[in-house]
Amino acid sequence: MSSWFERLPKDVRVVRFDAARRYFAKSDIILPVTRYLEIDGCGAELLLAEGSNGFSVPVADQEEAMARVHARYYIHDFGLIREGRRAIDLRATKGSVIENVQCLRQTDRAISLEFCLRTKVEQVKAENPFGIGFYIGVGSWPGASGTRSQSNHTVLDLCEVYCHERTSVGYFIDNSNGVVLDNCVSEGGPSEFSVFFTAAGERDADWREPDVARNPVVKQFTVRNLHIEHPVRQANVYVNAPAQCVVELDKVYFNTTHHVPIRYVHGQLVLRDIGWWRKGMRVQSRTTAPRIAMIQCHHMLDPGTSVVLFDPIGGTSDKVKTTHIKRRGANW
Repeated sequence: MSSWFERLPKDVRVVRFDAARRYFAKSDIILPVTRYLEIDGCGAELLLAEGSNGFSVPVADQEEAMARVHARYYIHDFGLIREGRRAIDLRATKGSVIENVQCLRQTDRAISLEFCLRTKVEQVKAENPFGIGFYIGVGSWPGASGTRSQSNHTVLDLCEVYCHERTSVGYFIDNSNGVVLDNCVSEGGPSEFSVFFTAAGERDADWREPDVARNPVVKQFTVRNLHIEHPVRQANVYVNAPAQCVVELDKVYFNTTHHVPIRYVHGQLVLRDIGWWRKGMRVQSRTTAPRIAMIQCHHMLDPGTSVVLFDPIGGTSDKVKTTHIKRRGANW
């Protein structure tokens, strides 16, 4: 399969996996630089060899990334993409779509998007990823940065991560602006985090970031109608945003017994219509003066008792200041 794609004529616009029920790729399936290429899985199963990055776009440096960013791919209707390092590994594209694909047991990332602008990922499931389910972020090549090669305004809709005990993060949004998670699900076994949003630059092996986010071009991140139903080792949702970035969690259902639904580091956090908040749940804040708005949320989500200090960054206070924690609207 890998060598077949290498011989693909330049004028091909549609590839259909309709000649067999199962396919095997022993290495990366390199996608050509093209204005448009549709890859129709036709319900087929694709087995990837160990180390394969699946459908992949290699980028040497930022200059090459800018030259090929108008390439566009539509990958859809795979019954299963199984194993390998990554199932789909897109880089430097604008307006690509990944739709109706199920991924199983990738060892690094199921879906990886680096410098993928206005990308839509819909009805995609990452089952038992051994690392990250969905990565939405910046390029990893020379010259890439959090201000030059982000995956801005990418949308995930009706997606699911079924976590394995080796899963680190379900949805990882890294230094990218305007990303939206709509109608998604995170469930299964224990992971470190369900959703990890950051606009900072460094973290250690335990996902601890030493400083607050300062990326000047990350201004917003939105999560709507997210269902979380699995244990985590740290927190369900992690937020480290720049000071003038708004992160909105709207109608998120924390259907879990874990006591830390949210770990907050920095930024403007808006909690809207959180209808379920169990007794004992806490927002952990690594900042002594968090900026949090609670709008029409459950009455147990209380500014005075629900936010606690945890592993503070550069602070000497032993408790959270509630000056900038506001509650508005009806509570029930």
